[in-house]
Amino acid sequence: MMGPKGELAVKIVDVGRHNAVDKAVGSAFLRRLDISQLYMLSTGRQPAYMITKAALAGIPLIATKAMPFDSGVEAAKKANVCLVGQLRKESMRIFANEWRVRFSKH
Repeated sequence: MMGPKGELAVKIVDVGRHNAVDKAVGSAFLRRLDISQLYMLSTGRQPAYMITKAALAGIPLIATKAMPFDSGVEAAKKANVCLVGQLRKESMRIFANEWRVRFSKH
């Protein structure tokens, strides 16, 4: 998970995506981090159950370098979670709740 200024707050690597989310949320909780101010980065596709799990934990934004599943996009819309996919150094696609993303010029 990343902080609001792009700093690494929690890093978890696990074979199972759902295990990684559980461990990241647990680690943030134990460290008394405000999860509502963090966002989750992932390398994999995001299905509905992953979005729901993150939303229930209070994570407002999920970004992945992959293309999300349609079920993940629908779950993000319903849960008011911003879902960013196809994240690259110079580009990204916002699939749900784009109002959560603030752009700035450098």
